[in-house]
Amino acid sequence: VGIRLSQSVSERRLTEIAAHAEKILPLLGRAERDALGRGNLKFRSAVPVVVSIATPESSIPFWIQDQGFSATDQVLRTEGMTWKVFRKTFEPGWIGLGVNGLDFSPRAHYVVFLQHATEGQQLDSGLLQLDPSAKSHWKVQVAEPGLSASHDANLPFETLPDSLNGLVVLQPSHDRRHSAVLASGRVWKT
Repeated sequence: VGIRLSQSVSERRLTEIAAHAEKILPLLGRAERDALGRGNLKFRSAVPVVVSIATPESSIPFWIQDQGFSATDQVLRTEGMTWKVFRKTFEPGWIGLGVNGLDFSPRAHYVVFLQHATEGQQLDSGLLQLDPSAKSHWKVQVAEPGLSASHDANLPFETLPDSLNGLVVLQPSHDRRHSAVLASGRVWKT
């Protein structure tokens, strides 16, 4: 995206755009937006699942709306952050979730909670398959009180609602919260 934009946008303007996700989004083509909205985390489920995304309310990823996730009334808290929860049901097969953000504003990475779509049935983590490229950045856990929002930083949720307790959780690496930032000016300056 940075290279494409550098061919039609001045270096100064591109540096300004790169710092603000809301300025980047309108410049993305449909295929770029779709790739960024579905290509960050891929996993396969052998059964229908309800996917709940917990994300800091100050940095809700653009693809939450694109993919038709619905806001819930659930709120999570970590030290200094309030998290909103969005939910969507998926049929069996591959599921693709998007990037955490397009600029440096996200203070934490979103977390994924998974449950069997059939009420009363427990989801076995053995029914899930992470894409090989995600295995080094995501850990499969069971949600329980004291759960951290990331597997490599101490960012525990203060309380865990009963509806999320015991679910399978895909816990990200904290270091990946800025992995999709539009490249710094060095790319288009050279």
